[in-house]
Amino acid sequence: MEPPCIMPRVPLNECAKRLYAEKVLGHVDLAADWAGWRLRGRWLISPDGDRITVERLRGLLFVEMNERRRLKAGSKGQQVATVVRLRPSQRDGKSGT
Repeated sequence: MEPPCIMPRVPLNECAKRLYAEKVLGHVDLAADWAGWRLRGRWLISPDGDRITVERLRGLLFVEMNERRRLKAGSKGQQVATVVRLRPSQRDGKSGT
């Protein structure tokens, strides 16, 4: 078992700083297939710097799942409801201009 990172009356070491960043700030650098990706608070950040929230990612996966379901059902000749995505201006009832 490792000694604790944080010791009373001892300056913070790299282990303690990393633990604080991970547990308190939510900063995690991912590895293996996700190398280059990182979590920063509520953001998943790509190696290119693109950011996405968990809500947006869930929405994209939901749309993709329903599109696959629609294509699969369509190949069997079944009718399937279509998901319509509205831009924020359309959801608020504002015109697009």
